[in-house]
Amino acid sequence: MIAAVKPAGSSSDAEVDALERVAERLAGFDTRVSAEWLDGWLAALASGPVRPPADEWLALMLDDTFD
Repeated sequence: MIAAVKPAGSSSDAEVDALERVAERLAGFDTRVSAEWLDGWLAALASGPVRPPADEWLALMLDDTFD
């Protein structure tokens, strides 16, 4: 029998709500942003072999939104 892999941790309702609020605020500047998009982008960043500094990945994530 194969054992199920237990997730490292789950987000609390408060954490999910906070992510949704951030996504809603960012969507005011760029309509492409949603909680799902933001979650996917951050998951991809976290799964990479190297964690770049925040000033690098924030600029990439939001592209020219604030130009």
